[in-house]
Amino acid sequence: MALTISMWIKSLNFNKFVWHYRVLLFISLCGYSWISTEPKAQINGLAILFFLLIIGGIFFGFAKKHIPQSLLRNLLFDILSLSGIIYFSGGWDSYFGIGWLPLITLYSFFLTWYWTAITALLGLISIGMSLVLTTVEWDGKEVSYIFISLFTQLTYLVTLLAQFYKNELQEKENLNLSYNSITELTKALRTTTKLDQVLNQILEIIILYLGYDRAFIYLVDHENGKEMLRFKTGIGVNANVLKAKKYVINRQIGIKTKIGADGILPRALEKQRVINIRNARNHYECDQDLVEKLDLENFIVLPLQIHNKNLGVLVLDHYRTKKEITETEEKTLTVFANNATIAIDNARLYEDIERLTVLDGLTEVYNHRHMQTAVKKELEQAKRYSRFLSFMMLDIDHFKQYNDHFGHPQGDVVLKDISKILKDNTRSGDMVARYGGEEFLILLQETYKEDAAVVAEKIRSRIAQHEITEARGEEDRHVTVSIGISSFPDDGSSKEELIEAADKMLYRSKHDGRNRISYETKTKLDSPSHV
Repeated sequence: MALTISMWIKSLNFNKFVWHYRVLLFISLCGYSWISTEPKAQINGLAILFFLLIIGGIFFGFAKKHIPQSLLRNLLFDILSLSGIIYFSGGWDSYFGIGWLPLITLYSFFLTWYWTAITALLGLISIGMSLVLTTVEWDGKEVSYIFISLFTQLTYLVTLLAQFYKNELQEKENLNLSYNSITELTKALRTTTKLDQVLNQILEIIILYLGYDRAFIYLVDHENGKEMLRFKTGIGVNANVLKAKKYVINRQIGIKTKIGADGILPRALEKQRVINIRNARNHYECDQDLVEKLDLENFIVLPLQIHNKNLGVLVLDHYRTKKEITETEEKTLTVFANNATIAIDNARLYEDIERLTVLDGLTEVYNHRHMQTAVKKELEQAKRYSRFLSFMMLDIDHFKQYNDHFGHPQGDVVLKDISKILKDNTRSGDMVARYGGEEFLILLQETYKEDAAVVAEKIRSRIAQHEITEARGEEDRHVTVSIGISSFPDDGSSKEELIEAADKMLYRSKHDGRNRISYETKTKLDSPSHV
């Protein structure tokens, strides 16, 4: 029962409870001392307190290197005051003897079993001194009280030893979990280099092996020269809520700043340490809107950082039980997060390398080599499933003269601007590639020629109206493009035939005055035939 009560006490604010407990005892002591008129009892009381002060001083000097100072002062103060209260309020007849029950058990949760045993022994010494100095003759009641006290303290020690053993087993189990999770993560790294798959593996290990209910990952992205945290993936969370939340990282690693209002997620990266949140609704650094929508209470934020580089944050909690994440769990998760960071960094590096092999370095659209491979693949799919496929060949009008007059750096700006317009005005499944110096090839999936002409006209118009970035005057502010269109199956059945047909129509646009689109008009078929 005492253990149950003490567990409840531990869940409260410790310092506030202790001082309320003391105030209650001191009020009671004053009341009993006021009605006590026996001088010898007062003298004996002073003697026992003096003796306990000596014992307490020795204990304090021995223990101050092993127990936090504030906790040690509280401990000694409570033992001495409770001993005095028991003596002045009747000795062995005092109803305050039961005060030892919550006191020793309470401190057992804050001290190791070794120091709790010493504390219990000090309490027995104080009870023994009360017996030696008492004026009442011994009888069966006093002897029974001694045995009850000894049995009580022995029970505490057994409980503490059991608790110590349980903690040791828990520590061993956590180490095994940490080892297993890292082993599984290592296996996952061997099977995939795709970032999305690596992230999913990390989250699955957290749920399956480490026993958490929810987990999600934010990754660092760059926007207007700033580092931003954006939601990437999660398990057990409302993705729409998290996608709507993005956070600015206020500083670079290693530079101190004042606390901002951007939430606890970027703060973990800014502080470069794990942040273990308890009672999120009352935590001033937490984004309370996010706390309310995800019903967060106790959770942990693990920064994903490597080589002075911010990658993101990993957030997880015990959603169902709402229990706090312990220091032992925190150590295990820190080791896991370090390995997860390496996995994410490797996957990103692989993606960067892979991206560089297929993208044009200047415009960041697909390069000529990748487009040749993609066209062959898409054409095979179109033949197999009887789908339309259209090509657009685009060329910038008078681009050589533009470069000669305004310089190649400004010409590069034009290429970047046009590439962005092309990407913004095509679908995600379509492909845009830089085919030559100022030529672009656009592949439109499941699109017939007349429909491709609509897209081409929109692109031509947008480019003609667009004001070139970093233009210095009216002459270099605008450019125009000419476009030629071909379609499968009307204009050919091979890659070479279709590209040649689009190039022929491009030449017609150039010949007819530029800044226009051209395509061969034929009778539209209901569906292309197999070829």
